[in-house]
Amino acid sequence: MIDVFFFFVVIVFFFFNDTATTEIYTLSLHDALPILHIVSFGYILFAIMFAFNGIIRGVGDTMIQLLITVISLIILRVPLAYFLANHTLLKETGIWIALPAGVFVATVLNIIYYLSGRWKRKIIL
Repeated sequence: MIDVFFFFVVIVFFFFNDTATTEIYTLSLHDALPILHIVSFGYILFAIMFAFNGIIRGVGDTMIQLLITVISLIILRVPLAYFLANHTLLKETGIWIALPAGVFVATVLNIIYYLSGRWKRKIIL
């Protein structure tokens, strides 16, 4: 997260290092800065979410993971991205805000389920 947050210019320049694309590079850098800052906060949440997700799936409790995915992706992330992009001043930046928002909800739901201990009662045959 720290490298993406602080070294975003290097990351964007990696894709636009040709002198013929200077104008595109300048525009892309201007557009990429807020997107990389927004998405970089989701990286830690992704790691936590996948760890809890793996624990719960590893004991064979896969239906709850399906439910968490449906809630965080289909019920929250997609409609939120649509709403933020079309009904706020955020426009396409709203799409990128919806990504860590969905991951945040999935992380919280995974942690709540893990702490509930219901996954310990799952019996694998």
